[in-house]
Amino acid sequence: MKKISIYELNLSTFNNKKGLNKYLSIIEKIEYLKSLNIDIIAIDDILLKCYEINRNYEFNDWSNLQDFKKLVELCLANNIKIMPTINIAKLKKSIIAKKHLISIYRNKSSENESNKNDIESYLLTQEFLVPTIENISNLSVFLKEIISFYSVLGIKGFILEDFEFLINKKTNNMKSKFSFLLDIYRIIKHINFSSMVIWKTKQYNDFLNIIDIANQNDLIFFDYIYLTHLSDINLKNSWDWIKFNKLNVKKLFELWKPFCNNEQYILSLSSNYSGWVVNKYGDNLSFYKESAKSLLMFLMLAKNSYSLYNGDELGILGTDSNNIFNLNNINFNEEKRFYQSRNISSQKYIESQIKFNPITLQIEFPWTNNIQNLDFIQPKLRNKINVEQQLTSKDSTFNFYSNLVRILNKSKYSIYFKGFPKVLLCNNLISIEYSTSENKKLLILLNLNSFPIKSYIWNQYLILSSSYTNKYYSSIPEYLSPYECLILIKDNN
Repeated sequence: MKKISIYELNLSTFNNKKGLNKYLSIIEKIEYLKSLNIDIIAIDDILLKCYEINRNYEFNDWSNLQDFKKLVELCLANNIKIMPTINIAKLKKSIIAKKHLISIYRNKSSENESNKNDIESYLLTQEFLVPTIENISNLSVFLKEIISFYSVLGIKGFILEDFEFLINKKTNNMKSKFSFLLDIYRIIKHINFSSMVIWKTKQYNDFLNIIDIANQNDLIFFDYIYLTHLSDINLKNSWDWIKFNKLNVKKLFELWKPFCNNEQYILSLSSNYSGWVVNKYGDNLSFYKESAKSLLMFLMLAKNSYSLYNGDELGILGTDSNNIFNLNNINFNEEKRFYQSRNISSQKYIESQIKFNPITLQIEFPWTNNIQNLDFIQPKLRNKINVEQQLTSKDSTFNFYSNLVRILNKSKYSIYFKGFPKVLLCNNLISIEYSTSENKKLLILLNLNSFPIKSYIWNQYLILSSSYTNKYYSSIPEYLSPYECLILIKDNN
């Protein structure tokens, strides 16, 4: 398996250009998506979107499947796969949504009997799947329907989430738990053998046990495993948000190390389960740029595959405390009073919401600094966190991300990343060391802390890149500044 990159794209907020439907507006931004050098664009299940947005059986943006197919085909032509995220626990809702969509197309067809496209012809020949007692208990019936639907649209892979109920059954028989996942994998491969299957989960411990069983029996049930446990460091609820003060680098290292040397594990620091990565683990005031860049280095430069939530490449932030009321959290006042009764201040509560509440992800993607939703971003940074500005700024987070991609894939240094690195944690400093023949080495030093760390002098190394892009180095520093990360290289030739 090769190392891959995923871009989680929010279809609702990525490009809200007036006059274009959701799919065509994303087609308009294909050059930007190509510039990210990504392999996969992960999107929500559009069936569920069609149903949630449109309950009046009317044809609209979300139900325009011909334009969706154009988007899929254009991305494939540029070596990017569009992959819907299928919620296994909500397959029944997806089936109801498909039934809803068939009704929309039948109403549309009755108005215009001629000039049917291939998508319309497919939907109009589908039968309603009546949710009987027999097929409600048969998950495979629902799954086949959904996978077949997307295959007609040209989809070549699926991300499967919220399947943990299948492996959390009260039984010690791990083989029985594994069989459910194997059946799902085989159903998808039977419909289209070339489809990629990615399981997305927070529960990595159970999954590791199941992978052991698969290896012992020489069975395959996944192409990649998408792990999101780093996106919230095992925070389970809003009470945990309040207790979270700063990033525990030791804890992060422990949760990252078992997976960082395997391309089949996709790791993410952001996800749709929690807020923006710089807000959570970086410093959105004093070291905003440096922390955004250092977190990208940590995520991308080990052997693991990685995922970005749209905006991570810009170091995007969520709302500031002055706009917390704009999050439309209907429980805001009740929650705040509850925490006040536990001697938690309003400011502490607001800070936790900014860091971890997934509602903060629902802001318009900042293409320019003129959009209304930039009011959510802290005032001092509004003119820096947008695509228009970052494409022209040499020290922007986006250009730093592009440079990391070139080092990984396209530059003369990419050969260093072929082997398996040694990863160490020493006094809160993370090091990743790649070695090749003839004493060639590449060393990444990561200070993910808000305070300086002694770097230890690394003789004979030269600095290739730094998260402090405007800093000039005459030698390797004895101490790494807050969020200062270095790529060092040693080559006798």
